[in-house]
Amino acid sequence: MELKDKNVEIIEADAKLQKAENRLEELTIKADDLDELITDVSTAAYDKAVKQVTQIVRKETTEANISVIKSYKDWITSDKSKVPEQHRSVAMKILDAVITKIRKSMGMVAEKVLSALHDPAKRSESLKAIQTETKESILERLKQKKVEEDAVNAERKKVVRKSEIEH
Repeated sequence: MELKDKNVEIIEADAKLQKAENRLEELTIKADDLDELITDVSTAAYDKAVKQVTQIVRKETTEANISVIKSYKDWITSDKSKVPEQHRSVAMKILDAVITKIRKSMGMVAEKVLSALHDPAKRSESLKAIQTETKESILERLKQKKVEEDAVNAERKKVVRKSEIEH
């Protein structure tokens, strides 16, 4: 009776192994589908990243530029500057106008950056790089999973063979 149970276990283990191997073949065949998925995901990610990064760069650049101007305004109004009072008020008005211009122009700068990043040649080049890196990463993970599965299957076969030898 024990031998019969072991044979059933062996048959079930072989069936599971065959099923796993068939699934691996299906996944391998679907590599073209993977390429299409990588292309779609990379394109969407690129477009969203470009928009986000452009907005962050615009905001940070504007704040940095305005911070420098405000520091200069603080210096002009301090006693250390030795700028005559009549010149101070004119300088303050000019610097306030510069701040306003910077705030207005940064929208245009952001549009130019977006336009440059969406330039078909630059976009295509960037997407190719993203897709290549993504595909390599996915393939590496698939290889790693296959190695892990092969190790599990080898161990399973070892156990089955050992039980066959014992009976």
